[in-house]
Amino acid sequence: MKRKVELLAPAGSIASLKAAISAGADAVYIGGQKFGARAFAKNPETEDLLAGISYAHLYGKQIYLTVNTLIKERELEEFREFLTPYYEAGIDGVIVQDLGIVKLIHEEFPGLPIHASTQMSLTTKYGAQLLKDYGLTRIVPARELTLDEVREIKEAVDIELECFIHGAMCVGYSGQCLFSSMLGGRSGNRGACAQPCRLPFSLGDDREQTLISMKDMETLHLIPQLIQAGVVSFKIEGRMKSPDYVYQVVKIYRKYIDLYLASPQQYQVAKTDVKSLQSAYRRRGYSNGYYKESQKGSMLSLNRPEGKPEEVIEVEEIPEKKITCTGRITIRSGQDICFRVNSGGSEATVYGVVPSPAMNQPLSAAAVEKRLKKTGNTPFVFAHIQVDLDEGLYLAMGALNEIRRIALESLKNNLLDCYLREQEWFSKRTPRTLAVNEKAPVVKSHPQIYLIHVSTKAQLEAALSLDRDQQLIGTEEVLSGAEEKGYLELPIIFRPSRQKQVPLNNLEKYRGVYIHNLDELAYLKENGYQGEIIASPRLYTFNEYAVSFLKAQGVDVLSYPLELNRHELRDLNTPMVLMVYGRIPLMVTAQQVTLTEGELVDRYQKKFPVKNSDKYCYNVIYNSAILSLLKETEALSRLSPQGFLYYFTGEEGEEVREVLLGNEAQTGPGVDYTKGHWNRGV
Repeated sequence: MKRKVELLAPAGSIASLKAAISAGADAVYIGGQKFGARAFAKNPETEDLLAGISYAHLYGKQIYLTVNTLIKERELEEFREFLTPYYEAGIDGVIVQDLGIVKLIHEEFPGLPIHASTQMSLTTKYGAQLLKDYGLTRIVPARELTLDEVREIKEAVDIELECFIHGAMCVGYSGQCLFSSMLGGRSGNRGACAQPCRLPFSLGDDREQTLISMKDMETLHLIPQLIQAGVVSFKIEGRMKSPDYVYQVVKIYRKYIDLYLASPQQYQVAKTDVKSLQSAYRRRGYSNGYYKESQKGSMLSLNRPEGKPEEVIEVEEIPEKKITCTGRITIRSGQDICFRVNSGGSEATVYGVVPSPAMNQPLSAAAVEKRLKKTGNTPFVFAHIQVDLDEGLYLAMGALNEIRRIALESLKNNLLDCYLREQEWFSKRTPRTLAVNEKAPVVKSHPQIYLIHVSTKAQLEAALSLDRDQQLIGTEEVLSGAEEKGYLELPIIFRPSRQKQVPLNNLEKYRGVYIHNLDELAYLKENGYQGEIIASPRLYTFNEYAVSFLKAQGVDVLSYPLELNRHELRDLNTPMVLMVYGRIPLMVTAQQVTLTEGELVDRYQKKFPVKNSDKYCYNVIYNSAILSLLKETEALSRLSPQGFLYYFTGEEGEEVREVLLGNEAQTGPGVDYTKGHWNRGV
């Protein structure tokens, strides 16, 4: 098999970058000091990262910059300044979560490949096709996809697929988790996840376990099937891991990818290599991930394995990678010496001093070659040097050292020149200035839309009993009999295996649809849907570029994100729907956290309701506290949203009536209320 497969390694530091390349990685992904999803990695400063880009390019390797966080409106100028030097240095691609940043890069950084991060939670060919049409060259689909689902995307859309093959796994769909954000203010969407999923929980009894902590992924045995499914880039997780870990894991996967490509019929994994791979890090145990759906039940790490919890890897010293080159030096009587060096299709030719007649011992070809091959701490090593030398000449050794230094420096520059770009946006635009004036007059405007999300028939009937101008959101089952008054809620996660359960042929019965993800938006567009589309807060709008992107794709009504504070919401020029009441969904997971609907109880005895969706194959964990902004009347008037969203989950009918009348529901003893990020933000 001749297909090229990219082995993509993590680098949380320049040392890890060099270790990855030494071990045989084809590409490396790394973050800078800002806007990356691993804010606590040893991310390099600008100059160090620029040197890292040059280092990777010298060895003919690709390097991708992670800018896979959500970026606020007032950070856009800073983002442009951050990205510019890496763009000019020839970064080979950017991994992006924010749809607004996709639009900004597409418009202002021409020629820069954009990769859709796994944080976008893409699961179908529809989302992949939409992004391909927009100019993206690669997507990293959700980790929860099976091999068959990965294959379906590749067969339908001519776009590169990058899939994880090793490392830590989130229990929730990446990009859809607000657990850390809502509990502690450290947002996974901003690169600061505190990993509350690794903490112990109970199911209401006295037995605490790490009920939502996942084992790490290891897929050596699945390499052939992943290649056959059309995966072009094999991604190793681990930007928080050590250079030794990166070296060891990359080295083993390099061995087996090459083994399969060279001889598919003889592919066999040695038990010793599996042991070495899993010994590199053994905090949670290992599984093969979701690629084989039947293995779901064994993927949770309910108890940490015995032994040292930290990394236990012991490897040999990481060798220094060198670039092979060749040279030819010409030393003629009465002429400037000439040294020509070649590597990787690039060439450099330099000239030096004129040799003088030898008074005693003349130069020998062997002595010249020996001197020139002393490349020291440069990245080069000579495989061969041809010496064309007239007899009876003398040349100081310092002259040979100097011509070698200049030649190799010129060769290095020539190897890198083809990557360089120029950025011209900065001098052509006027930065937008944002300022919050808390003394600005209150604008008394009433929302145009009252959206009522109902989860049960009792909630539906309670909402309908109030003679108010309101629009309902619910599933097909809940809205049955009241379709003309409501918006059909499509599933939070749109798995390929569940698409047939979406009543596409009956959508005209509803006022419109309420969507949660890009896959659904693309699915509706491809099937010619012409009705009204309302986007939930899960389609993030942290900046006006994201607003513009979604509007251009056909979304009629957008929702304010749940992680911006009231000042940041006012930075957005476009009025949207604001959630003012309800339990915020903290996590969506493919794992069946509870056998029936119930609740997780943490170490502080906080109770997090869990709702199972067998129909669409996911589970939702809700916040223990109920969001309520019902008393923030003055601040809400300043924001002047397009509408309010009331999100009912487990409330009784009478509680729904009370909330819609402006009162906080009394849902039992010990129930907490929260303002979410209304004041604090992330």
